[in-house]
Parts: sequence; C-alpha cells; structure tokens
Amino acid sequence: MAKNGLTPKQTRFVAEYLVDLNATQAAIRAGYSAKTANYQGPANLVKPSIKAAIAAKQAEQLRKVNFTAEDVLRELGRVAFVDMRGFYRADGAPKPMHELTQEQGAVLARVETIIKNAEAGDGHTDWIHKLSPWDKMKALDLLARHFKLVGDKIDVNVTVTYEERRQRLEEGRAWAAKLLEGEVVAG
Repeated sequence: MAKNGLTPKQTRFVAEYLVDLNATQAAIRAGYSAKTANYQGPANLVKPSIKAAIAAKQAEQLRKVNFTAEDVLRELGRVAFVDMRGFYRADGAPKPMHELTQEQGAVLARVETIIKNAEAGDGHTDWIHKLSPWDKMKALDLLARHFKLVGDKIDVNVTVTYEERRQRLEEGRAWAAKLLEGEVVAG
C-alpha cells in the first residue's frame, strides 16, 4: 500500500482514469480483468481514497494549465453571447483578422477564405469569407445547466396566487402589444 492509501493497481487506475474519464477502460488499462472492468471501474470511483486521489490530481492538472472554472465560464459566455455583427464593417465586408478583438477571435471555430471567379469571364477574382463561431446553443445550454437555470426535472408543484397569475398575464399582454408595435424586439 502506498502512502496515499492506494494499492499500485489503484494508483494506476487513477492515472488511467484521468486520461479519458472512462472508468471501465481505465480499469482495463490498470490491469483489472476485462470481464469485471465494467464493475470494478465504477466501484473504484466511489471509494473515498480513490475519489480523493482523482480530485487531487485534477486540481493539480488545473494548476498546471493555469486556468480556473471562472475562465471556462468566461469563455462559454463569450460564445453564448457573441454578436456576429461585430465581425463586419459598415459596408458588410468582414473585418480582417488583425482587426478582430481577442473576444471575437476566441469565439471563431473556423475561418475560411475562398478565392474564385464568381462570374465566369469577367476577369475579376472574388474573395469569399466564411466565419463560423463555436456552437452558441451548446454554450448557452452548458451555462444554463451550470447555473441551474434549466434542469432535467420539471417541478409541477408550483404554487402561484391568483393575483400573481393575473399580474404575469397583464405583463405578458403589455409586452406582446409593444412587440406588435415594434417597440421591443423578440429574443
């Protein structure tokens, strides 16, 4: 038994688990039987000494890469709330890459430039720019789940007074009227 309270096989399991977070595969790579790995792997994850070792190693990994949960949330926020209009000039042409802010550059998953002659025979070369941001809906979903704004369960035991329902209905009607008049934008 090592000084951390783990056997050599458990220590190897911790290291292998951190590779891909797959308990069954980590158990196999650590030397557990392939026949019992689908049991042994998950069983290891609930053992206090192994849980503590995994948490310590993950904390160490975070320190080494020098970023925090706040950094991850900030990047998700950039993607989730990007306004693509900022990537273009007033004439509709995309801004050159060197004019983009750090925040704008961070949300781009792909930039593609195609050079071709769009109209045959005119002798003019056209540049087509395609900017593709990371998946905005995925980022919104991750943020909403992190902050528990949405959940997989629906609570049907909600108590709302008649007065609260009436007030919400009136607010909704007022908003809809403003929407129809063009005073607010949906979204």
